[in-house]
Amino acid sequence: MEPLFSTEIRQAIEALLFSSPEPLKRKEIAACAQCSEETAKEILDELIDFYQDRGFHLQEVAGGYQFVTEEAVYPYLEKLYQPKVHRLSKAALETLAIIAYCQPVTRGEIENIRGVNADSLVASLYEKGLLKEMGRKDTPGKPVLYGTSEKFLALLGINSLEELPAVNRKEAAEKEEDMI
Repeated sequence: MEPLFSTEIRQAIEALLFSSPEPLKRKEIAACAQCSEETAKEILDELIDFYQDRGFHLQEVAGGYQFVTEEAVYPYLEKLYQPKVHRLSKAALETLAIIAYCQPVTRGEIENIRGVNADSLVASLYEKGLLKEMGRKDTPGKPVLYGTSEKFLALLGINSLEELPAVNRKEAAEKEEDMI
């Protein structure tokens, strides 16, 4: 099979993806590789096919593209590389879930839902890069509106919030009432 695009552009795109610790948007890839977005898209599609059935693959995630390791090889990688795991507390996970499903949301709205102060949790999640500011609410005091970041999407391995599991709000509220 004869390549449709120059080897140099394909290699540039592979190198960009390989060296980036974060997902790269198609527009960024095209600009760096000095090609059109259409060309970048076609090469990315080819690379997605090319890297199937290997120890890693190219995945569209968080609005960009990134090489990710196949789950089946994790046990082998763990023998070589044992990353420091920064686990989130139950309260932090709860706060992150509220933000993911209710965004954009203010700290005060989070506190109303959780029933407790959320200052330190929101600050911690923001510091970890899991949240981003989405503007300010047009109410007195103009509180900051928070939403989840692309890092949040990348860590979950999803491309958009639409891929989050659906929540039956009525059922969740009934379970919460039963717990009280």
